Amino acid sequence: MNYNHNFKFLPDVVKNLLIINALLFFGTYVLSSTYNIDLVKYLGLHNWQSPDFRPHQFITHLFMHGNITHIFFNMFALWMFGNQLENIWGSKRFLTYFMLTGLGAATLHLAVNQIQISSLEAKMGIDQINIVINDGYKALNNGMNFTNPMMRQLNNLYHTPTVGASGAVFGLLLAFGMLFPNTMIFIFGIIPIKAKFFVIIYGVFELWAGLSNNPSDNIAHFAHLGGAFFGFLSVQNLNTSKNIIVQIERFEKKIKNLFKKQPKMYYTRSDQHKTDEQYNLDKRKKQQKTDRILDKISKSGYDSLTKEEKDFLFNQSKNG
Repeated sequence: MNYNHNFKFLPDVVKNLLIINALLFFGTYVLSSTYNIDLVKYLGLHNWQSPDFRPHQFITHLFMHGNITHIFFNMFALWMFGNQLENIWGSKRFLTYFMLTGLGAATLHLAVNQIQISSLEAKMGIDQINIVINDGYKALNNGMNFTNPMMRQLNNLYHTPTVGASGAVFGLLLAFGMLFPNTMIFIFGIIPIKAKFFVIIYGVFELWAGLSNNPSDNIAHFAHLGGAFFGFLSVQNLNTSKNIIVQIERFEKKIKNLFKKQPKMYYTRSDQHKTDEQYNLDKRKKQQKTDRILDKISKSGYDSLTKEEKDFLFNQSKNG
């Protein structure tokens, strides 16, 4: 891949996401071992029927991880794919995309969980269900679970919190595959495969694993698929008025404009005056050029850009 010399090796949002995840991972260990405080209980995403469910967990679970392997691979993927996307999109759009795919992943995960819960409860007696609801969480906290297979699976669905940025990371992978379809990815550092094929194969595997519904599998496969699905919706037709990210950005601008007094005169570096009309016209022209470049990336990949287009996009991301 050809890199623009202006691209940051570690752009701002990716850097801060790495720092936040590392601090919370370290804090989780320290608080648990020193003060017996379980951060996962408060910040992990619980099923909405759990007594520990809180709305903020839709966001906070993205910054919690189960073990060193979990956080290492998620953070490596965040840096590997995220630094490219943030350099192209700019920090604001990248952060919007990351959070949107993370929230979408969590929503689909909980929806599928609810379907699985309803299916299990239809096969169980009311007494068994009440035992799981009332005693299951305590059993899991003590390192135990029910011997009955359906009660054990229902207990895991009810009371095991979901943690990790995997859904958002899968969204980053999807975007990378769409924008850089022919870029080679080396699996385990030795097996070459084009990004578009890697995304397809990985997505098919996640769908198969999710539909298999193996009770011993504690990976949130539908969260990964949710991140990919919302990522596809966000990247597809990125610069059209119907795109969800564009709509979010427009809504954000409207909110800001409600509290921002617009200046009547603008100045260029040469100290020449610009009227509101001239300023807005120049701004629209730059946005139209940006949109054309991003459409070109969406259709042909980043490497299809000229040096002038790459420099223009980079300067716009710094100013945007």
